[in-house]
Amino acid sequence: ILENKQSNEVAEGLLVYHANRERIFKSLVNLYNQFESLVSRILLKKLINLFNLNVNQKKSIRVIKKEIALIDKYERFFDAMLGILIDSKLIIYDSGIIYYPSDKVGDLESLDSEVKNFINNNPDFSSYFELLDQTLGSLNKVLNGTIKSTDVLFLKGSIKLVEKIYANNKLSDYFNHLLSKFIVDYYKSHLSSKGEYSILEIGAGTGGSTGFVLKALRENNIKAKYYFTDVSESFLNVAKSKFSKDYPFVRFCLFDIEKHFNEQGFQKKSFDVIFATNVLHATENIDFSLKQISHLLKPNGYFLLNEATKFSNFATLTFGLLDGWWKNKDSQRISNSPLYSVEKWVQKIIDAGFENVNFAHINSKTDSIQTLFASQANIPPLIDNEQSKSRDSLNHQINNEAILNGLKSIFSKVLFMSEEEIDQNESFNYYGID
Repeated sequence: ILENKQSNEVAEGLLVYHANRERIFKSLVNLYNQFESLVSRILLKKLINLFNLNVNQKKSIRVIKKEIALIDKYERFFDAMLGILIDSKLIIYDSGIIYYPSDKVGDLESLDSEVKNFINNNPDFSSYFELLDQTLGSLNKVLNGTIKSTDVLFLKGSIKLVEKIYANNKLSDYFNHLLSKFIVDYYKSHLSSKGEYSILEIGAGTGGSTGFVLKALRENNIKAKYYFTDVSESFLNVAKSKFSKDYPFVRFCLFDIEKHFNEQGFQKKSFDVIFATNVLHATENIDFSLKQISHLLKPNGYFLLNEATKFSNFATLTFGLLDGWWKNKDSQRISNSPLYSVEKWVQKIIDAGFENVNFAHINSKTDSIQTLFASQANIPPLIDNEQSKSRDSLNHQINNEAILNGLKSIFSKVLFMSEEEIDQNESFNYYGID
């Protein structure tokens, strides 16, 4: 459940904590899978109308794209959307042709009542269906460019629909709690005697993780210098009104991890902990982003990455409409998504120079919906005595040579001689200097 390349006490404590809650998150996985199945069937119902599909009628994807006037920027989204139905075996695909088989008609007849029962039994998911209804309801206008996807997800400039997804979400709450526990435990075990605790949150967005971390810091009387950052001014303004009164130590800053940090007012080795929740996958160049983070961390500092690590029907049909979802250009992502697998994230983190990579996942490594990664900034290796003596000797030689050259330059000007004529083995008296 929690694996590590190199043991350390903070990670070991988290392992025990995480393992003791295995039953809780296994039930969450089953619930999430039921929800994802409902999402795929809701999509089928929508696309039957949008694509004008009849039972067993074969239709060309090329023709469908032309009929709905699909614009180029949504080509990848369109492929991902079809992929959901194909993988769920709700439609049949063959050489650019799709059709809706008659044996799937029954899957839709009971759909509305199943969704209603699911929400009644799991009210936390009502906000998910609300956002899904909002995006699918405007899907045709988004795909043909009539309206912007941001106007659909952030209706009238409000973040309420999106914010609800991260509020009272048992899966998100669990990982945010795990994240905040690690931040508190790290301070208590390593930094409590050193004074102030510096924390940077990247892409804080609606503040879903922020609330958990700030509450944990306050409950444990930890004084911190906390930077809430995002690329969006509107998210910062919402966060200020939400957190500034109760947590006056929070600083709200515009910050884009895809741009050099020193051009944005940040310095190297400034933070004890840097964390990011469900945001780094949306960067175009992951390697550059991770390198930036490694430079911003103090020696031995921790980078905590809280990321979705499995394809999601819901996320694709909602956040997949945003441009940032498809910014990536590499081929190492999970198919039809911007996400990385657990193993790929571990490799990326190691390649960026981090050490002691640990990760807590749900279910199996290959099927983990969400994963929390913890890694440390690379520490320069200690130099042994022989290396130290060798280095000191070299520095001594370099210093002697620099002094000698400086003296030759001075004497040549005083004696009106070239530097080549001055023999370093002769005494000062030889040149008339006493």
